Amino acid sequence: MDNYEFLELSAEEFDAFALQHVEGNFTLTSAYVKLLSGRDWEVKMIGLRLDDEVVAAAIVTSIPVRFGKLMQLDGGPLLDFGKPELVTAFFTELKQYAHQKGALYLSVMPNNIWQTYTSDGEMLTDYEQETHLLGQLKSLGYQHQAVEQGWSTATAPMWQFAKDLRPIEHAEDPVAALRKSYEKDGKYYLKKTVQFGITIRPLQKADLPAFKQLTQHTADRLNYHDKSLDFYERLYDAFGDQVHFYFVEMDFSAFIAGQEQRRDELAEKLAQLDERLAHNPNNKKAANQKREFTDQMNQHIKRIDEAQIMQTQAAANKVVVAGAVFLETPNEMTYLYSGTYDEYKQYYGPYALQDHMMQLALEHKIPRYNFYGISGIFDGSDGVLNFKVGFGGRVEKRYGQFILPVKPFSYALYTGLKRILGR
Repeated sequence: MDNYEFLELSAEEFDAFALQHVEGNFTLTSAYVKLLSGRDWEVKMIGLRLDDEVVAAAIVTSIPVRFGKLMQLDGGPLLDFGKPELVTAFFTELKQYAHQKGALYLSVMPNNIWQTYTSDGEMLTDYEQETHLLGQLKSLGYQHQAVEQGWSTATAPMWQFAKDLRPIEHAEDPVAALRKSYEKDGKYYLKKTVQFGITIRPLQKADLPAFKQLTQHTADRLNYHDKSLDFYERLYDAFGDQVHFYFVEMDFSAFIAGQEQRRDELAEKLAQLDERLAHNPNNKKAANQKREFTDQMNQHIKRIDEAQIMQTQAAANKVVVAGAVFLETPNEMTYLYSGTYDEYKQYYGPYALQDHMMQLALEHKIPRYNFYGISGIFDGSDGVLNFKVGFGGRVEKRYGQFILPVKPFSYALYTGLKRILGR
């Protein structure tokens, strides 16, 4: 076996390896370590060196539990699972490290993709034949926990939706190619945001209380637990230029002016049609056009009336429609947390923001856009998936959780107590 050296890595060493790794993401950065260090977790960056070169790396978090510690690798390790000797070396050393640190058990959740699916749940690819990751970890004593459908906020999502931007990046007109790649709904609703005059505004740290107000509104409406303002502020500080907070805004005056212009243009066309029909009442083409243009004009009048009411209620000319936060790494732009004010959802602000961020990813030569978590349920009930599918992409299933008891007898007591107490 090669002479591997297992050690704790510096932030510089870790990032130099992790930021270039194909399986890397924001949870495998020194910035994420800064974020986690603000909690009651012990956080370390570990790795293997071979001939002074880092060949494997992981972030390990530890928290006290009954009879010891839970030591967790959420999203790692980063290594080549096609090299059995490297895999064996890393996990052998990891077990010894966990034992030295007083761990009760290890929890490993690789970021590697296990299977891919269409948005309808039809399997596209099974990567297990290529990586043998599942068999390797089982042979090393890890117990695999079945990947379930549904949502979890305790770890990185096991089901994700992502889009490969590489074919678009090399197009003659990347923006046109990007928008052409969207599904029918994505194209339709994005076109509406242009008509509505939706604008995008990057946020500074002083804007985060307003961002928190938006996300809390959404959490209350959908009945889930939102992150704290302190978390968003620490996220902003930890990631610096790699974190992007945005608001989507609606300017009522600009919107109403645009709708009035379109209403007046249609009114002029209708006057011309009335004149033609006065001379020839049996002109079917003109009659059909009149019905079509009348319906369109009524829609614009309705939008003007609604916007004027909303403007009065808001007591402001410009309002926040939606917002989101994104994290950037060299190989991935990740859509993380978001919110939408229910009263403005008919302006489809999130569509404009996703389009804006994919364009930013293309500008920064980032090859992959990760819409992040979905439920893994394909019966049409997952509204989050329905939204994300509009931009094109694929469903990705991770391997889930692998557990290794470091102290088998104590771990058996621990799990037995959990069953008895119903936790």
